[in-house]
Amino acid sequence: MTRADVLGLPVVMSVETAASAWGMSKQAAYDMIGRGTCPFLTVRVGRYTRVLRSDLLESLRIRDQD
Repeated sequence: MTRADVLGLPVVMSVETAASAWGMSKQAAYDMIGRGTCPFLTVRVGRYTRVLRSDLLESLRIRDQD
């Protein structure tokens, strides 16, 4: 995923999408979330786990220049 792709992601996204930005599988991301070692912060929304774009950008050290 390119920098432009990451900047074009929605404000709230699935773990799978965030994992793709990091170049890891969805399962690897969920395993890391379970161990508390995931590089990006996650938020529980009902039964779903979601990632905020701002947290993903911070974890990738990408500045949103909007």
